[in-house]
Amino acid sequence: MSRSKASRRPKTRAAPEALKASEKPKAVKDFLSQDGTQARPVFSFALIDRDYDGGWGWHLLTDSESRRILDFFLEVAALTWTEVRNQTASGHRRHHYHDVESLCDDARARIESKKLDDISDRMFRFRLDGTNRLWGFEMWGIFYVVWWDPNHQVYPTEP
Repeated sequence: MSRSKASRRPKTRAAPEALKASEKPKAVKDFLSQDGTQARPVFSFALIDRDYDGGWGWHLLTDSESRRILDFFLEVAALTWTEVRNQTASGHRRHHYHDVESLCDDARARIESKKLDDISDRMFRFRLDGTNRLWGFEMWGIFYVVWWDPNHQVYPTEP
């Protein structure tokens, strides 16, 4: 007995239903926390500004600083965003937001020219140590890296 054409067609599987958070492996659940408190930082380089060649920027990055930044990413990725935001140094929050309007003139101009002002009116800043800063935008647990600021010039403060 021959099979009909309909029975010879490959069966199409229904798309699997999305896994519930409780069914996902722990590592996945950590990155997908709905309220962001238990989510672990994820880093994206989609918005990195490699063209700026002023007083701060990626052109100032040395080989040893590259390794230190990579180590820093690994350290931070092991924490939750809540733990990151609660870190302090010298009695101040170590990593925090800054309104774009409070940044130096060059940084604000650069944000406008790169059309990054459509993203947010504030940037997140990581303090590695001393004057070394990483600037970017934090959205939905993802940190979009924009600038390397080794001399604390994007948001200068009094000595």
